[in-house]
Amino acid sequence: MINKLFIIIFILYTPLFSYLDPGTGSMLLSSIIALIATMVYSAKNFFYNIRSFINKMFNKNTHKNVSSIVLYNEGNQYFSTFYPVINEMIKRDIEFLYLYSGEDDLIIKSIENINSHCIGVSNKAFLYLNTLEADVCVMTTPGLDIFQIKRSAGVKHYMHLHHAASGTAGYKVFSTDCFDSVLVPNRADKEFIRELEQERNIPKKIIEVTGTAYLDYFSQEIEKINVEKSNKINVLISPTWGEHGLLSKIGFELIETLISYKSFNLTIRPHPQSVIYEKKLLENLKTKFDKNVQWDYENNALSSIVKADIMISDFSGIILDFLFLFNKQVIAMPSEFNYDGKDYINRDTSLWHTDFFLKNTIVINESHIKIKDYLKNLIDTAIQDKNSDNNHDELNPFFKKSAIKTVDIIEKISKGLEK
Repeated sequence: MINKLFIIIFILYTPLFSYLDPGTGSMLLSSIIALIATMVYSAKNFFYNIRSFINKMFNKNTHKNVSSIVLYNEGNQYFSTFYPVINEMIKRDIEFLYLYSGEDDLIIKSIENINSHCIGVSNKAFLYLNTLEADVCVMTTPGLDIFQIKRSAGVKHYMHLHHAASGTAGYKVFSTDCFDSVLVPNRADKEFIRELEQERNIPKKIIEVTGTAYLDYFSQEIEKINVEKSNKINVLISPTWGEHGLLSKIGFELIETLISYKSFNLTIRPHPQSVIYEKKLLENLKTKFDKNVQWDYENNALSSIVKADIMISDFSGIILDFLFLFNKQVIAMPSEFNYDGKDYINRDTSLWHTDFFLKNTIVINESHIKIKDYLKNLIDTAIQDKNSDNNHDELNPFFKKSAIKTVDIIEKISKGLEK
């Protein structure tokens, strides 16, 4: 880094008498911004390391040695992943410490008298986790030792618990590389991580197929949801986010077309990342269609997918939830998946769940929306013709027993470290 700084500083301080065209000026400005960003990052990292050292010296992390097993939940969006796992651990009288970041944590509100501690958010949480002491630390947060959460010298084993039925293949680059073990939904995801290990020449980690824990929770909660009978067809739009997402590409046209059909009740569930990063888009859509549409911003999509007769999506992972839990149809308008910055970049084949979508959904494209009554007729027909293939055991193993399998692995690894 010092060499890079020297080169940039040398360039900035060398007298330049020639004409500086706009393109060169832009490059120079980018270099200055990069230099400042590098210096700020280095300063923050230096300060952060000093704080970590001081905390270790004075043992400020008072909850460190409470339990050999630590579970960290960064937010309520992962409630349904942790809830069945924690309940299974309680049934077996396994001691653990539950760490969480949000003061309004739903696990704490739902399960009484568990050993827990709120570690705050952002740098406060990172500082705590980076000086943690435990035998096993289980978390859904990817990017260990790549992003802000670093491996603590006091933790013997880091385990990644996936939080989506689509697994880890769509994660950002290096997301699982630094974990000691990864729990994946199915064999396809396991094979993908093994390929990455071989390509990158990194040590083999423990990879266990455990199914998807939150589907355990969903399958139990389904029975508690009261679905009001309606003469209309309940249509759910539940896309992914970003420039390739359904709402970004054709949201206005699609919604306008669907609300023109009086036989439909329309619900839109934006992706959680859309709520954070696409606020302007959602505000514009809601302003125009608020009276004709129900908007779902709940932590999980269970209520909406239970009520839906049919789903319209793109390549969002929620399609897997809908197909694994119900024998209902999905209309998909998939666009090109953006692999930039993802572990799956530079691959000749598509993601395993993308192939699954193409085989198990009704695929249409944007031009079909412009054909008069095409979408209405398609939905009417699809409602009558239920999805014939509801056997997804290979991609969704341990259905309703995923939490049991997950805790089996946690317990096994923990006991192995005690020996």
